Amino acid sequence: MRGDLAEFASKPGKLEWSYTYDLDRPFPNGKWLECGYGAHNEVTLARPLPEKLKSCSFTYGKGAKAGQHAIKISCI
Repeated sequence: MRGDLAEFASKPGKLEWSYTYDLDRPFPNGKWLECGYGAHNEVTLARPLPEKLKSCSFTYGKGAKAGQHAIKISCI
C-alpha cells in the first residue's frame, strides 16, 4: 500500500530550495509522511497526516557540515 508522490512544484535556489506536494485529492489509504535519515536512509520514521491537509512543502538548505541539509516541513 506504499506509494510515493511524483507530482510536485519546485523552487530552486542557490542556498535554499523547496518542493511542494498537492494533497488536495482523495487518498484511499490515508495521507502519510515518511522521512528517511542517514546516508542510505538507515532509519525511517512515518506518521499519518490529517485528511484535511491540502499541501506539504519541504524547504532544504545547506547544513552546518558537508553533506548535511537543514529541512523545514510545512503542511497546511
